Amino acid sequence: MFKGDLAQTHLYALTDTEMARTGLSLRFDTELENHYQNRINTLRNKQFVQVALISLLIFEAICVGIVAKGEVLPQRVGTFLLAAHLLVVLPTLMATALLHFFPQKKFRREFLFAVLCLFVSLVPAVNHNYLADNGAIGIYFGQVLAIITFNIAFPMTFKCKAITSGLATVVMSLSAILFLDASWHTVSSIIETYFSAMIFSLVASYRIEKSERNSYLLMLRENIRNLVIQQQAEELALLSQTDPLTELPNRRAFDIRLDSEIQKAKDNGAPISVLMIDIDHFKNYNDYYGHPAGDACLKQVARAIMEACETGFAARIGGEEFAVILAGLDNRQAEAVADQICWTIQARGIAHEKSGTANVVTASIGVATQTATEAMDAKSLLIQADTALYFSKSNGRNMVNSRQNAA
Repeated sequence: MFKGDLAQTHLYALTDTEMARTGLSLRFDTELENHYQNRINTLRNKQFVQVALISLLIFEAICVGIVAKGEVLPQRVGTFLLAAHLLVVLPTLMATALLHFFPQKKFRREFLFAVLCLFVSLVPAVNHNYLADNGAIGIYFGQVLAIITFNIAFPMTFKCKAITSGLATVVMSLSAILFLDASWHTVSSIIETYFSAMIFSLVASYRIEKSERNSYLLMLRENIRNLVIQQQAEELALLSQTDPLTELPNRRAFDIRLDSEIQKAKDNGAPISVLMIDIDHFKNYNDYYGHPAGDACLKQVARAIMEACETGFAARIGGEEFAVILAGLDNRQAEAVADQICWTIQARGIAHEKSGTANVVTASIGVATQTATEAMDAKSLLIQADTALYFSKSNGRNMVNSRQNAA
């Protein structure tokens, strides 16, 4: 798909596979499932804490309402509130504290959820002795709200909700059968309501999780596409500034870098030098040895330049022309680098029978330097370097000439 991160390409393919897959499963391929869980884990912990705290506020309001309406035996109000808080409030606060201060993975979060659901389901069984008859029926019917909250509000997986709410519903139903002093019609109605609430809320939970997973796949695809576009843009930008033969920066990259380095030199009060390099009698080389050999020669010269000026910015700016930016080097230091480049190219020993200067490939170099005391300008610097190069070629080639020498 693009020349870039193979892992992202693979992930993109997995999203395509998952979106094309039909069925009721709420689990991705193992690799994508791990990626999904790692991505949402922190968010799920945060959502759990938020929902739990909101649920606690609602639970406190319900407890106050039950007491205010006289549904709790007057002599048992304190015991009722203590039991309710020990079963619901304390476990919920402990679970939220664990998730807030010590973020948990999915398994631990779901274990805490299961324990919390179990405690809540035991509320009617523990408190039935503290309630008046009208209060007992009310609190049993009130457990329907707990089932719906478990399955809709809490950020658990559908599988966890199905198992946990199923067990909780069974516990609530057994409590109603064993402890509720009411007609079988009333008890059976409560149990039917429990199971109806569980089933419908689980259906809603399934659809919510299915929708969340589909949204995640769409978001992941979009993120990868954006990354692809960004990487392709970067690759195109690199290609547009790279000489395909020598793999050195090209003229465009050279001009951009020179403007940048001149601005830095102005800001830092430092000198900047430019070398203009021309392979001697290269047209004769191409005519005699052929263009494939000429290309090979250009590659070797490019490598020689890179070896000789490790700290400079070297570029191929024309057919047999190269240039080097030497930021921070004065004219004397730049001449030393140019001499090293000349020697390195000649030392390559690339045969050139039609040179007229030597029996191997050589190069002429022009050096120009500007300092912070001058009006630094890329155009004038290049003109000075070209002038110095002209003098090198006019005076016998295979030599270095500087702006000062040229003048």
